[in-house]
Amino acid sequence: MGAARRVVVPTLPSLVDGSVVLRERRRTGALALMLGLALLACVGIHWGSLRGQFLSDDFGFPWGLYHAANGPGVWSWVWDAVIVREPQPGNFYRPLGFVSFALNWGLGGAAPIGWRLFNLLLHLGNGLLLYRLLRRVAGPAPQAGFAATLAAALFWLYPLAPEVSAWVCARFDALALAGLLIGVERHLASRRRFDGAHLASLAALALALASKESALTAPAFLLLLDVAADTDRPWRARLQRALLRLLPALALLAAYLAWRRMLFGGSAVEVYAHSAPLSHLAPLELWRHLIGMAPIPREALGATLGPLLAATAALLALGAVSARRAGRFLDHWLLPALAFAAAVGAVLPHFSGSLPNGEGARLFYLAGAWLALWMALPLAHLGARALRALAAAVMLLAFAAGQAQAMVPWRKAALAMRGVMDAVPATATTLRRAQAHGLILLPDHWRTAPFARNAQIAPLVPPYQAEDFRDALSAFTPPGMAEWAQRVRDADLPWPDVAATRLRYYCFDADTRALVPLSLSAADARDADTWAAAWQRALAASPCADEYRP
Repeated sequence: MGAARRVVVPTLPSLVDGSVVLRERRRTGALALMLGLALLACVGIHWGSLRGQFLSDDFGFPWGLYHAANGPGVWSWVWDAVIVREPQPGNFYRPLGFVSFALNWGLGGAAPIGWRLFNLLLHLGNGLLLYRLLRRVAGPAPQAGFAATLAAALFWLYPLAPEVSAWVCARFDALALAGLLIGVERHLASRRRFDGAHLASLAALALALASKESALTAPAFLLLLDVAADTDRPWRARLQRALLRLLPALALLAAYLAWRRMLFGGSAVEVYAHSAPLSHLAPLELWRHLIGMAPIPREALGATLGPLLAATAALLALGAVSARRAGRFLDHWLLPALAFAAAVGAVLPHFSGSLPNGEGARLFYLAGAWLALWMALPLAHLGARALRALAAAVMLLAFAAGQAQAMVPWRKAALAMRGVMDAVPATATTLRRAQAHGLILLPDHWRTAPFARNAQIAPLVPPYQAEDFRDALSAFTPPGMAEWAQRVRDADLPWPDVAATRLRYYCFDADTRALVPLSLSAADARDADTWAAAWQRALAASPCADEYRP
């Protein structure tokens, strides 16, 4: 007899397997929806500012590149930033930022939209890098995908981000954070010393150090998150392993500090001139510095600050409970909290006081990433789907409201500066015909956003104008009031053949985007003692009054 024929009976798809696949698709779709809505909200909040002009210190970079392009060359200008050929007011070493500015110049010249878009894209990219890092730290936690998505969304909508995401000259902070996030994630991915992931980590950390001095905090983050991600060993073994793995990064940091010492002399960790951070480490003094930072979030966030703090505290409490129930409180709640504290604490020795307008939110940009990780990581253990969704919705709405509030002065200032630029050519033509010269009083800042500070010449010259209008116009800000009063009285004027009697005075009205003539008497124009009071009276009677309030 022949062998019995084998009959294969086809099996029906498992209803259980199908339901699992369906649930997984729904979960993936929900996470994509959350991320997409956060992306749209972030871009929408920033959209108006993309059409604006440079602000304050921004102008110095295209100005330098414009003259370099017509002189020694753009890359010579970049090389000067690498070797610090020219003396600086502070010990700033940030060559990677200058490379990015050179790329902006090569792609679009002095058109601000490309520069502003670069900052926004860099901020969004940092959110994706944070997603990747949290997935690495969370490991096999059941809701790791949700936690990572929430971290990225929270960071995109981080309320104190606009000073970095919407101000070109604060790009250094975003570049440093990008290098840190890549460096930490690759460090956690490495399995042995100097494998591919480890070398990538060291390279990223080097780029972070070449972006801004805030990257000096890298060893703290490497150590804390390496311990947090290593769940297969006892705590003492974790710490010993993390410390050994940290040695190459410490060697890189030592080389960086030696390079800074060679460039600047003195203290290798001093960033701002005469800040002497090592002399400000007493706990009471650090506490005073921390309290002194309070005006920064208060001025930036206004009425949204209270609800935002309450929502943040509630989510952190929920995360603490969730992590504790999962037995991961120390590594998935406390260690991220220490990373956030390290990011804030590293700024304190350098901090000498808030500016009156509350500028300085960029100091908290790095801390914002660790705050988002601290808030989101414990929720990787939260099983209640409805509670997760509610917590995420409330927190993202609170963050979005805060970021929208913080963005208002940056958007208004950027659009107002564009209006100043547009108004200058016609006003200069009128003054040239009258053989007169105009003095424009521009706001120093626009609430938390610097405006014409350190940039009084910029609205009048190439590459921001088609020609040089300084023969017809000069601009100054309220802090320069006394200096200009003295110069007018002494006829110490930077333009020839124009007497004080042929001066014209202007302020800027943001509503009409026009330079508005002001009336100052000839006597006031020649009297340094009454000059400032005369300007204040003229401003109070003009449409510009709102723009010049502190």
